[in-house]
Amino acid sequence: MRLLQPLDESQAKWYGTEHIVYKTLLYLLLIGVIRYLMQLVPRENFGFLIMGITFSFFVFGLLIWSFRSISWKEILLVSCLMRLSLIDVPVQWSDDIYRFFWDGMKVRHLESPYQMTPSEDERRTEWEALYSQMNSVSFFSPYPPVLQYIWALTGNTTGNPIFLRLLWIAVDMGCIYLLHRLLARAQRARWHVLCYAWNPLVLIEGIGQLHPEVLMLFFVLLGLWCFENHWNFGLGLSIGLAICTKLWPVLILPLLINRMPRADWIRTSTIALGVCIVLFVPLLRPSALSGMASSFLLYYQSFEFNASLYYVIKGIYSWMVPESGGAMVSRWLGVAWLVFVARLIWGRQLTLPVALYCTFFVLALTSAVVHPWYLIPLLAYGLLANRFAILFWSPLVFMSYSHYANGQFQEEAAWIAAEYLLLAAFLWAEWKLRTDMTLGEAERIKE
Repeated sequence: MRLLQPLDESQAKWYGTEHIVYKTLLYLLLIGVIRYLMQLVPRENFGFLIMGITFSFFVFGLLIWSFRSISWKEILLVSCLMRLSLIDVPVQWSDDIYRFFWDGMKVRHLESPYQMTPSEDERRTEWEALYSQMNSVSFFSPYPPVLQYIWALTGNTTGNPIFLRLLWIAVDMGCIYLLHRLLARAQRARWHVLCYAWNPLVLIEGIGQLHPEVLMLFFVLLGLWCFENHWNFGLGLSIGLAICTKLWPVLILPLLINRMPRADWIRTSTIALGVCIVLFVPLLRPSALSGMASSFLLYYQSFEFNASLYYVIKGIYSWMVPESGGAMVSRWLGVAWLVFVARLIWGRQLTLPVALYCTFFVLALTSAVVHPWYLIPLLAYGLLANRFAILFWSPLVFMSYSHYANGQFQEEAAWIAAEYLLLAAFLWAEWKLRTDMTLGEAERIKE
């Protein structure tokens, strides 16, 4: 589906040559607003935050609309400069980085980050700068080994993010390159890659807040590129590294069952499993795996943040059974999601990018926790699947920062309801547009 038509030659010349100043001003305005938000607006100041986010996405939309005819070199150059301009911004909207570096320092000292919680660790006095700013100090680390090794290389006891940000910029540029190659192979317009490359969600949460979804996405995109080129070893290696970054990409393996020869699938899965074993073994102790698993399960069964269907069903269930909690609802929705994924696994009619997009989009709709940075990989999957509702969700998801308004740390139901009602409207509009286009094509064939 092409929502925008490419510019003709005269328009392309007007936008691309004679108005370089206009283009440069828009680039600077976008990155200036994002830098202002990252440096001067704490997440508790929700009013300024949401106004700044709204304006940044307005400029982002104007950039895409104005420069639909754009060279790949310009995309690459501007994307790199945008990311480098954020190299010194503080990480102040998320305190996850202190846990990242705590785990990294443990690995650097040849200690397992899964063995004990920070509150039980004697190093809490030695690494006081990290410990005092960490959240969930009584939980075991849920982060897989690829992240642990990277944090061991880039981390420090002060929380200085400079080296990790340089690495994340390089990784994200790799994401842009792979996304460009995959979209070009699908004969999609070049401007589609801008929807990821210049998206404020990616710049703020991926580069600004240094969330690991960027690295996971790089490995998944590399795996998709290997899949398209029938390179089974590269596919298995990439998926194994993706699993060892965020665990969720393990679902890609069953999605491949009916989308490649069975012998190739077995070979690919074996390579991915081997990668996981090699990377996990050095960090595991007899009790470490259970601690990591308990932390992972506790996170997804006990925490609630920016949910949609989960809140609705929990509200109904709590009204019917007042003493009930959310854990049962999470289990029900988890089972329903797995049934949905099973249908995608055995269905052949959907391409791999569409199946991947549907899998994780439905996961986001049924989860009890949907942080804004969870949408970064989903944004790329949507572009590859030619689905654009996720593009509109990327600004709406920042409504979830109402949770931190005035330091109250309590979600505002009105903002969350507005987020998902608007998302539902965009989903309906996309479905209606695709249906009308399909019916129109069928009528033309009949004629």
